[in-house]
This record gives sequence, structure tokens and C-alpha cells, in this order.
Amino acid sequence: MSVELRIHGLGGPLCSIFGERYWMLHQLKVAIEAATNIPVYEQRLLFGTKELGFALGGKLGAWLPRKETELDVTLVRLESAQAAWLQKLEGQPWNLCFAPESVKADREVVFAVVQQNGAALEYATPALQADREIVLVAVQQNGHALEHVAPALLADTGVVLAAMRQTRFSEHLLQHIPPHLWEDRIFVGSLAKEHEIGLKHASTRLRGDRQLVLAIVQRCGMALQSAQLELRADRIVVLAVVHRNGLALKYAAEKLKEDREVVLAATQQDGAALQYAAEELQSDKSIVLVAVRQRPIARHYASAALQMDPEVLKYSLVGRSRHTTTW
Repeated sequence: MSVELRIHGLGGPLCSIFGERYWMLHQLKVAIEAATNIPVYEQRLLFGTKELGFALGGKLGAWLPRKETELDVTLVRLESAQAAWLQKLEGQPWNLCFAPESVKADREVVFAVVQQNGAALEYATPALQADREIVLVAVQQNGHALEHVAPALLADTGVVLAAMRQTRFSEHLLQHIPPHLWEDRIFVGSLAKEHEIGLKHASTRLRGDRQLVLAIVQRCGMALQSAQLELRADRIVVLAVVHRNGLALKYAAEKLKEDREVVLAATQQDGAALQYAAEELQSDKSIVLVAVRQRPIARHYASAALQMDPEVLKYSLVGRSRHTTTW
């Protein structure tokens, strides 16, 4: 479905463009250039107060309201020097390294560059490395840009979390996170609910905070390994974990690996959790049957006698046939 984009300059209407939601930003700018003779690299487009950015690969559908067929867009014409550098840096963001200081301090230019590669933040001026909007765009594009963020923003949990998410929680970024953040309950809670690395590096106090740990392990069961020993021995905490992630039984205190109810809950969630149960429960036929029904491979974690038990073998083979693909 086509969308009519009414382009307005600061002095009034400029043109109307009929575009498609699948268009790239570059296609829109080319169409505007054809209608107005304003070069692509001199166009700064805004939808309301939203900056559409300078990364020409962005899709219009990412910001166009779904049901609207007519929209007003504002065009602000950039100075020729800005436009020239935007053109030079398109596709070559590292060239910011060779730009004059005035360009490295130009917010519009740097904003365009970090949309292409966030790590180019390294070459921006200190003032722009402390600009939260620019920094967020940079770390969302390349989390390793965190290395070049101003110290004041390294304490910003939103910035740090964005960088960690972009890198899929790379441990390489840990060296750039200030120690006091690991004492921050909100930061640790937010990070740990997404990845076990959060609780792993939290302060001793927070790793022993029962309420916090309980909230975390119900979202990220494997984080249990980083909780304080008394919490790994807390029956309520461990039960809450294994109901969601049976394999987290691995990190429970030994006494809970001997707890029939805990092990049963773990194997119901993931039969392979049987491997972490106490030997006595690996010889418990009812638990072993639950495990092999849930996951056939669990037979190998049962006691030697039960591995060859006809009923265990039957459920193991039935379960295996369900997972066999016919070619």
C-alpha cells in the first residue's frame, strides 16, 4: 500500500512523494532530490520530533504508522560542509578518524556515523562521547563501543545494558563496567534476568539477597550457580527454579539432589536432570520413568539395573521414536 509523504521545509511545503513501506530511506531521499533538487546528503528528515537518521539503509516501515496513508515529514537542509562529510563517511565510518576536529565535534555527522558502526564513537570528541542519545545509538549498533563512552555514562544502566544485549552478553565488556554497578540492585536484577553473567559478577551481598535471587532464577535458571550457598540450599528457591529449568538442579545443594520432590519437579521439566539427582533417586523407578517419558536419553542416567528394565526401555524407545525423523 502506497503512502503519500508530504515534505515540508522550514519555509513551507516542498513536494509530495508517493512511496512504499518497504522503501529504504535512501530511496525516499533520492525521490526528494528528484522533486526538489536538494541533494541526498543535504537532507535531514524528521517525522514529528523523531529524527529519521542518516543511515541510508533504514526502512521506512520501521517508523511509518501502519494504518496511515498520508504523513507529513519535515526536511531541514544541512550546511554544505556537513553534507560533504556525510557523503565521504557513508559506507566508510572509520574515515571519521581522519576528519578535522570540527567534523568530529559535529553532532549531526557523528550521529550519522555511529548509526553505521557504533565503534566509530572512538573518534568523536569527548563531548559527543558523553552525549547519551549518540552513545545509545552507538552501543545499540555495536556494543563494543562501550569502550569509548565517557566515564559518566558508564554508570548509566540503560547504556550498559544496551551494550551487553547487543554483544549477547560478552564478557569482554565487563572490564568497562564500573564496580559500583555490581552493587546496584536494579542493574544486577535487569541483567541477571536475561543472562547468568549478571548474578555471577554481582556483589556478595546481592548474590545472597533471597528476594532478588528468587526473582532472577525464575527467569534465568542457570543463574542459580552464582547464588550464595545458603540460597542453593533453600528448598523454596530451588523448587521455583527447577519447575522452569530442570537442568538447574546441577547447582542445587547436595541435600536437595536427594529430595524426591525437588528431583521429581526437575525431571518433569527436563528428563536429563536425572543425571544430577542423588544415586538413590537414580534408582527410583517412578522418577526414572518420569524422566525417560520426558526425554528418552535420561535412561542413561538411571542406575545400571534400571537402564535395562523392560518398562524403562519401552518408554525410552517410544519416546525415541517420537523424536525420529523419517528421511
